[in-house]
Amino acid sequence: MLQLCERNKQLQQAIDGTQLMQRVLERSGSTTDRSQILQLTIDELSRTLEASYCWAALHDEADLTSKIVCESVRNGFKLPESAIGTRIDLEKHSRFYFRLFQRESWLDPSANLLPPLYRQLQTIASQMLICPIQDEQRVIGEVGILTQNASMGSKLQADLIAQIVSHQQGFRNSPK
Repeated sequence: MLQLCERNKQLQQAIDGTQLMQRVLERSGSTTDRSQILQLTIDELSRTLEASYCWAALHDEADLTSKIVCESVRNGFKLPESAIGTRIDLEKHSRFYFRLFQRESWLDPSANLLPPLYRQLQTIASQMLICPIQDEQRVIGEVGILTQNASMGSKLQADLIAQIVSHQQGFRNSPK
């Protein structure tokens, strides 16, 4: 019976993920602007997961940084200031990024592994999930989700979120 309940939960998460992708596709229409598509995806993730704060960062291979390019803040969440434009040095935080480069998500990572900005965000949330954004060949960024409840507890859910954001970024071949 327990296995059946777990399987039903997994199937519901997959259905929810498909519905989320459909909503983003409908909202984005025919746009090829990757930034706009990423913002719509982050907004939908935030709404669907009832997240307090979501953000996306894209990697710049030229200067080995990760730059916050969009965010979604839920009403009532006290964010010290917008993180858009903040850069994180990938080499200085290689222990944290190694896992993302292996296409693995972080669920409540240890504070000592986090870049300072993410460490600061972690202190104002109950749960943190950070998933890789990837194209066909490599990890190109990360998406982070903060919640005030412990609703993101499964590897399947983390993998679905990573797939959704990655799919939306790769759906249309266009420049950044």
